[in-house]
Amino acid sequence: MPSIDASPASPPPRRRRPAPWALVAVLGVAHRANAEGPRAPAEREDEHVQLAYEAAERCPRYEAFLDNVRVYTTRWTLVTRGGRHLRVTLEPRDAAVVGTLEAPQGPGAPPDEVAPRAVREIVGPDCETVARAMAVAVAVAIDPRVFGGGDDDAPEVAPPAPGETATTAEPPAPRTSPRPERRSPSPAAPRRRLPRLSLEARAELTSAVIARVLPVVGVAAELDPFAESSAQPSWPAPRWLRPSFALGIRQGLPTEVTSSDVVTTFTWTSGVARLCPARLASRDGRLEVVPCLEGDAGVLRADAAGAFDARRTTNLWLDAGASARLSWTPAAPWFVGAALAALVPVTRNRFELTDRTLVSRAPRLGVTLGLTAGVRF
Repeated sequence: MPSIDASPASPPPRRRRPAPWALVAVLGVAHRANAEGPRAPAEREDEHVQLAYEAAERCPRYEAFLDNVRVYTTRWTLVTRGGRHLRVTLEPRDAAVVGTLEAPQGPGAPPDEVAPRAVREIVGPDCETVARAMAVAVAVAIDPRVFGGGDDDAPEVAPPAPGETATTAEPPAPRTSPRPERRSPSPAAPRRRLPRLSLEARAELTSAVIARVLPVVGVAAELDPFAESSAQPSWPAPRWLRPSFALGIRQGLPTEVTSSDVVTTFTWTSGVARLCPARLASRDGRLEVVPCLEGDAGVLRADAAGAFDARRTTNLWLDAGASARLSWTPAAPWFVGAALAALVPVTRNRFELTDRTLVSRAPRLGVTLGLTAGVRF
């Protein structure tokens, strides 16, 4: 992802003490930086840094992460070329979040230079916790003296708290073969951002089809093409402006309506299309409110019994309306939710007996209530 030119704020913010387990995770980064030897006082200038940041939607934004790093050190300048190239990723994995920091072992190593790189992983219970620990790791990678350690001594740290882990992946061994001819560095290839696909099952009650409440079951698939892009600093639109599209099938359970000793069984089958232009999400991304426009197209069958001239009819069905959907993610990738829709039937077919007795007709405006459960990929 592109970097942003910025300078550290002045005066520097007040430093706060990091969690002990976070210091354990970043100790190796500080040790490798110190191993390169002390700098003369005249060389202690601001470090030029390129910082690539990739995180899940419910994680802190890029700007917030930079602010957290500046809490611990301001002796660095964000640049787009040259300097040290650091890469931070925050990725949900099962019930935890894994943070990864890749940093060159020597200052000034270009992003595509074949050189040893230190890789550190921090595992925590949620994205906010891991992001704070990764901010400490980045600060130590930039300035090993952040927490009072000397050039020759690593800082003393406490053991990790129970239930929290910090793991370390060793960098690859340096290459011993002769290095090829040095070429001009080229920008690292950006990570491909894939759309998010959701599959859901629904159970509903609707008053928009016949003269009584009709129970309905259905399934749908939703495509959210901008799920990852909207979480990046380069996203040009407001965060809530994130259109998505869904297609599905609704099946009404057979429902009987009795009139003049004639029993008519109604069965409704339709396809549903849904367009949702916006998505309002909580800070951690677990709770979402999604307004949508939707419509159904299908058939409504009526099967009469109890009269000598009883028969079966099948009519075209069309409706359109608006809905509001609420979803909550208790544990990724699973989610549950609820939906409320107001629908206007376009084909208000009239079902009546031969003596003109009305059996059923769709209302001018119907309401649909539903519960959903599904999984996101």
